[in-house]
Formats: sequence, structure tokens, C-alpha cells
Amino acid sequence: TKTYIGMPVATPTPLSGNYDVIRLSNGKIFEGRVLDKGADYHIQLPTGGSIRIPAAKVESVRKP
Repeated sequence: TKTYIGMPVATPTPLSGNYDVIRLSNGKIFEGRVLDKGADYHIQLPTGGSIRIPAAKVESVRKP
């Protein structure tokens, strides 16, 4: 755990195992785990970080 401006911040834990493959409409590809779908896709990356991508920009998701 790290501290940032007096508040503890957890260090992301890397993922293990198979990843979903997320292809965006602009051709970019991400690997990770899709945690939530809705107006945005919440994706946990293999490094342990996470990103949110608007659903309108996601072309396809391939499960392992």
C-alpha cells in the first residue's frame, strides 16, 4: 500500500490466467477481464490496473 496526499492507495494486483480480448471500432485491441458491461465497459488489465471504455466504441469481446 502506498500513501498519496495522506490517503492510502492499494497497489494493483496483476491478473493471472486467460484474458478476454476487447477490440475497439478504431482497431485497437486490449486484453483483460471485462468486469462490467453497460454504458461503459469496465476492464481490468493484466497489469492490475483498470480502464473504462464507452460501449459505443467496443466492436467485439472474445472470451478465452
